[in-house]
Amino acid sequence: MSNKTMLLGLLILMGTFVVPLPSLAQQPGRQLKEALPDLRTGDVIAHTSSSNQSEWIAKGTGSPFTHVGLIVFKRDGVFVLEAVQPVKYTPLNDWIARGRGGRYTVARVRDASPEQLRAVIAEAERFLGLAYDVRFVPDDSKIYCSELVGKAFKRAMDIEVGEWRRFDDVAEEAKKDATLRRMIKKRWGRSPDDMLVVTPVMSPDDMLVVTPADVMASPNLEVITSTY
Repeated sequence: MSNKTMLLGLLILMGTFVVPLPSLAQQPGRQLKEALPDLRTGDVIAHTSSSNQSEWIAKGTGSPFTHVGLIVFKRDGVFVLEAVQPVKYTPLNDWIARGRGGRYTVARVRDASPEQLRAVIAEAERFLGLAYDVRFVPDDSKIYCSELVGKAFKRAMDIEVGEWRRFDDVAEEAKKDATLRRMIKKRWGRSPDDMLVVTPVMSPDDMLVVTPADVMASPNLEVITSTY
């Protein structure tokens, strides 16, 4: 028997053997939690994403916020529940590093109890594994980032976090840019001037969207911290 095996056996017999905890690097989001001690489950976090659609979302909304998610504390660290491809949990520090310049803003629903915020996360988790909705259709077959946040708060707490607006109004500024017009046409398969009609059964009046900027501008949220 090796010395290491004998030592391990002795420690177990003495009741002093402790399974070593994961290192800081193995605990996603733990470093950021120390830097931002006031974070809570249910906080909303936003940044400027590096995705292809980020530019026209910023142009259309006049805001740097082009992606949002929900902060969730788990036993192994701090995560962001987000609608990407697919809806998933992402370690908080990875999520922030993915944004442009590593900048972010965190906001919180006013006067929400921990129980209410857990219910919000439970509603958002119903979408885990769902595909990202590149066309922003407001149903539950697919979902995009701010739709996930808005629907979770509405269904769990019956409050609006983000104003739902006509797609055409949101994209008006973006459509003035020739490059962005081509991108919009490629995605929707039609002229940007008619891009509200994205399904045969949906009229323009039905096509409402909620943007990351709308979420972060909600009067029901208060900013906790920001690096913008």
